[in-house]
Amino acid sequence: MANLNAFIHSSGHRLKERGLRMEDRLEILPASGRKKVIDLKRTLYHFAVTGDRLVAHDFTHTVLPALGATEANFQLQWVPLYSNPQRSMEGHFICESLDGIPFKHNGVYTFKTLVERFDVIHFGPNVVEARPAGQSQALSDNFDDAILNNHALLKSNITILLTGETGTGKSSLARKIHDSSERSGRFIHLNLASFSEGVLESELFGHVRGAFTGAIGDKSGAILESNNGTLFLDEIDSIPIALQTKLLLFFDSFEVRPVGGNLSRKVTTRLIFASGKNLLQLVEQGMMRKDFYFRIGSSVQITLKALRERPEYLASFIVNFLHQKGSSVEPSLLEFYKSYSWPGNFRQLKGHLEKKCLGQESRYLTLDQEDLGLRSNQIAVQSPEGWPTLKEMKQAYALRTYHFFNKNLATTATTLQVSSRTLRAMLGPEFKIEKNVS
Repeated sequence: MANLNAFIHSSGHRLKERGLRMEDRLEILPASGRKKVIDLKRTLYHFAVTGDRLVAHDFTHTVLPALGATEANFQLQWVPLYSNPQRSMEGHFICESLDGIPFKHNGVYTFKTLVERFDVIHFGPNVVEARPAGQSQALSDNFDDAILNNHALLKSNITILLTGETGTGKSSLARKIHDSSERSGRFIHLNLASFSEGVLESELFGHVRGAFTGAIGDKSGAILESNNGTLFLDEIDSIPIALQTKLLLFFDSFEVRPVGGNLSRKVTTRLIFASGKNLLQLVEQGMMRKDFYFRIGSSVQITLKALRERPEYLASFIVNFLHQKGSSVEPSLLEFYKSYSWPGNFRQLKGHLEKKCLGQESRYLTLDQEDLGLRSNQIAVQSPEGWPTLKEMKQAYALRTYHFFNKNLATTATTLQVSSRTLRAMLGPEFKIEKNVS
């Protein structure tokens, strides 16, 4: 306690800004049961991890499920900075183990620690998040927030180009931009790669009755439907050359004439494009007109990062996604997910978690063959970002063998004809975590 007090006084300014304090809150995501929010109004809180009971809370005592983990007791204690009663609200919370069982604080095992706002603590399989007063966990990312708080951009009619790998959330961000712009019209999402050239022209510009065989009635088209709203043209890199010319005319005049029609109509719409390819390369390959490229390229360009470049947001997303389904994740599995490259990004991650929730009897997700298959199957992804490294392939093979022999280190090492020390290095962080908590 003396060392922590010394740390508190030596880091006063930082802790004044970031330290967890009275009137802040804890958000508990239990291994089973519903989320619980505790408003910090008392000086001492006790947490017992025991049995398979659902989360229970009585003033200062909270019971959390162990679900097979080691039973343990922890406390969160308020430490005032000053003895003066008039300054009793100035201080910080310290979390510590009461029976020698470590807990995980921001990914590191410890027995005692000062708690700051936005810290994440694992009491066994249960997740506890420290939040400022009145602020709940929002499933968003700082990058999205920066865009959605740019009111000048949102309110303008300036065209936006969203780039990034498949599954990074371009469609989701486009919708958020529209919803935040307060436009009176609709959000129209058209994936240009899902239509043939003949059908695509009608989908964009509409048609009049009798314009072609099968045109038994008038069709307004996506451009007209997005009037006073937002037109989101997804996979703009796949649009045929012939339609690029017609779209260029629309970009210049914002007038639309349906296929087979004689009259044009003026529209007011916000344009958002999305591409997962290098547009300049398409120009060089003769698949995109230069003037079309320059028109698209003059937009405000926003590049969405891949999940592997945002490991902390990845962890937050997984915890919240699973909690909405009444499940939670083992810390070692969370570390495994953070180390995986996720070439399909959010789309791949959501699909994998959905399968995990359906395939496991327990709502506490642990590492299994379904997870190990991620690395084995990664070799099939034909993209530069998707190719696993030799180290990743070795780890995947070692992990699969390790679990096949029920996590018996000696048997696995003998089977692979390597030393136990070499096997530990091949297994990576997952084995180190298990070794620390066993």
